Amino acid sequence: TSADYTVLGIFAYSREHDQLFLLHLYRKRITTDQYNEELVPIIEDYGCSTTVVENVTYGQTFGQGLERKRMQVDYADAVSDKVARVIDSQVSGRIRRGALRVPRSAPFLPQLVSECGHFPNDDHDDQVDVLAFANKFVSELPAWRAPKENKVLTIEDRLDAQAESQSKARTRRSRDVWSGMTRR
Repeated sequence: TSADYTVLGIFAYSREHDQLFLLHLYRKRITTDQYNEELVPIIEDYGCSTTVVENVTYGQTFGQGLERKRMQVDYADAVSDKVARVIDSQVSGRIRRGALRVPRSAPFLPQLVSECGHFPNDDHDDQVDVLAFANKFVSELPAWRAPKENKVLTIEDRLDAQAESQSKARTRRSRDVWSGMTRR
């Protein structure tokens, strides 16, 4: 009853729209021996591409177990001061601009809102930590770029492009002041 909660957040992220979606939140007091039986099935059910694990002793052990299962793990260093950790993650800015989405019907939403509202003056900050780690992870991803349109060129398209290229080459040559000189 005195141990911290173990919290696992399942997120989806839209790079194109810079929206972070909290799909599932697991919050329970469990021992490190229960991590595999409690957490791994959730991670597998959601098909998570990456699991961010706090870089502490029990987190490293859990992360190594996930890696042995061929899962992608990213180790997040936790700053000791919880307020500094949240500020560093910039998650409050994401929340203010409406870029963190949580289903209104989510059973975990009231407890999450309560913990966020009482942060940093409450005994528990584990859910806030999960939000901070998730936001820091997505904010460090490379910027999203729209995919290039792969238009299939027809023979006519290729011929038109070649003719245009040759026309431009002739125009460039004709502007050359030395090309009009003749030998005497």
